[in-house]
Amino acid sequence: MPAFPGLSMSQKMQAVTVKMQAISQKVQAVWSQWPFHVEHLKVMNKQQERSYTLLVALWIGANLYFWIWWLQGSHIGNPVLYGLMCLSLLYEGTVLVQISLPFTPFTWAICANQNRWIPILLGKHRS
Repeated sequence: MPAFPGLSMSQKMQAVTVKMQAISQKVQAVWSQWPFHVEHLKVMNKQQERSYTLLVALWIGANLYFWIWWLQGSHIGNPVLYGLMCLSLLYEGTVLVQISLPFTPFTWAICANQNRWIPILLGKHRS
């Protein structure tokens, strides 16, 4: 049974948009009643940010150098084992590290009220 039978495509899209807006308003109404919210806080000063940026640039350079070296044809012995090793190195040395890079300079904190901060990852406790 198709959703919204007898309506044109533009009418269906409009009906879906109206339903999505109604759901969004309900969710916002529920969230506004919660006694806390999550905020993104800076936890590094300027010098720490520069050091972090330098370390990220060095990591990118080392990662590029490694992959250029590793993907040379002379390193291929057994193609199946080489492929599995490439996948494991890609996941462990590139993907896992890259996932956390954008979030390291910040912390997520739950604000129970305006006067109390509860750090989740990094940062200092503010009262």
